[in-house]
Amino acid sequence: MSDERDSETRPLRLLSLDGGGIRGYSELKILQLLMHRIAWDQNIDPDKSLKPYKYFDLIGGTSTGGIIAVLLGRMRLTVDECLELYSELAKDVFGQERYWSLGGFLQARFDAKTLKNVVINTLEKHGFEESTTMFDDSNVGCKTFVTATPGKDVGRNKPRLFRTYIHRAGDESDAPDCKIWEAVRATSAAPTFFDEIEIDDQVYVDGGVGCNNPCKQVLEEAGRLWPGREIGCIISLGTGMPRVLSMQGSSLYNSWDPRDWVGVLTRIATLCDQTHQDMLRKRELRGKYFRFNVQQGMQTISLQEWTKLGEVATHTEVYLRDADIAPKFDDAIAKLLEAHEEMEEKDLDDEAEPRLPTYAESRR
Repeated sequence: MSDERDSETRPLRLLSLDGGGIRGYSELKILQLLMHRIAWDQNIDPDKSLKPYKYFDLIGGTSTGGIIAVLLGRMRLTVDECLELYSELAKDVFGQERYWSLGGFLQARFDAKTLKNVVINTLEKHGFEESTTMFDDSNVGCKTFVTATPGKDVGRNKPRLFRTYIHRAGDESDAPDCKIWEAVRATSAAPTFFDEIEIDDQVYVDGGVGCNNPCKQVLEEAGRLWPGREIGCIISLGTGMPRVLSMQGSSLYNSWDPRDWVGVLTRIATLCDQTHQDMLRKRELRGKYFRFNVQQGMQTISLQEWTKLGEVATHTEVYLRDADIAPKFDDAIAKLLEAHEEMEEKDLDDEAEPRLPTYAESRR
């Protein structure tokens, strides 16, 4: 569905995805229920897997949330396909740790080359090439970005956005167009887990260093793309309440003081909730902003424990059945469908045969 056919007044539908290692599986489980409930409410065959890119105008993600954003928005996969791929990726990437030191220098715990190869294999499996870039000229309607942080900006919370679409250049969030696998590597290059990546002479690390909860960036980007458009629904998904991150096994850079990383990594654990509180304070988002983030059980699951995906799924299911969360989930679906149905009605109006004017209209 092309942008040209979108109503200029239709409320926007936005999706924000936090980072969180293998706990990103929780975000996919939430989206799976969301899609199943939409299918039920729209009387769609439950065996027909819905694609989230058709229900959102903009998807933004950080770190593993960025990987999910690419799978859903750039590659346009179903949630069920993403769950299967996520399980495979987690096992392949986190299944074997590297030695802690090499030649006397500390290094990241996991091999970034393995992550790169897994992503490239996933792309090829779904009809993309290794050289395919983030920019998407198919004009399908859903725009997608992932965040990454320039190494020089790790202390400033200044993420860069790797986008699938043309945007107004010149702001601090600009990042170059690059291959899909490069964007995935950049957004997921978490300190202590994966080595940094260099793109166009700029070193990037995990987007979570600058904005592990990218909801603010999603909202700001919507304002740049569609100035003045009303927000119909913004859904923000978290990866569970985290433990405070540590410096163990850190990959250090010669120009950075290791003590700086202690402050950076500790700050990540608190910024997600701060962003959530900022969204709640925005009057224009009242009744339109929904945050889902498992509160209990995820603290004991570290970012790389791929064998605990089943536990992540169980904690997420329990959370969604909570008496306080279930009505909120219903409200989010209602708001999302409200904006979606307005779009469908506009499309039907565009395709209908021109009607004759009424008597009152002909007299104007």
